[in-house]
Amino acid sequence: MLAMAGLCVISLLWISINQSSAPSLNKSQTELSTLGRLSGKNYIWEISMRKYLYIAVLFLGFGLGSAWAQSPHGTGSSASNSALCPLYIPNAFTPNGDNINDRFELRISENCELVKFSLQVFDRWGRMVYQSNTIDAEKAWDGRFENEDLQQGVYLFKLSAEMVNYNNSKADPVKYNKQGSVVLIR
Repeated sequence: MLAMAGLCVISLLWISINQSSAPSLNKSQTELSTLGRLSGKNYIWEISMRKYLYIAVLFLGFGLGSAWAQSPHGTGSSASNSALCPLYIPNAFTPNGDNINDRFELRISENCELVKFSLQVFDRWGRMVYQSNTIDAEKAWDGRFENEDLQQGVYLFKLSAEMVNYNNSKADPVKYNKQGSVVLIR
């Protein structure tokens, strides 16, 4: 299912439901409409499908979610998708040598393995100031370009990653494609 708000993609959430005489959900892309915001970063959507009376998806942030479906006859089915991998992306860092948030360091869950990774960081003029194909903390961006400290400010990033969860060998790889910003504070 593809969760969308307007034209912006929020996250890709794949859910499979094991059932007996209840509705089924498949791995096709479905446009979701927001029903409302729950506490914290949780969202709930209803999927418009003629075949089912009600389908709801609870989105718990990148890579975590559950679904529930009910047929017009009242039979229902639900599933959680804990096989996905959360990805932590900081929104700011302070490369001042105090060993606290000195690098733009991305982190994944301990139960996940990184299969593919690409990170690019750009300054406000679109010049690429950092590029990496590893999530290694020692190689994370330190706010420098060509051995020179960059100015304090907002930098844009482009991220592409693919991960697999150790706990579910049958799960498809989790794919992230994200663009965003990070603040470099001096």
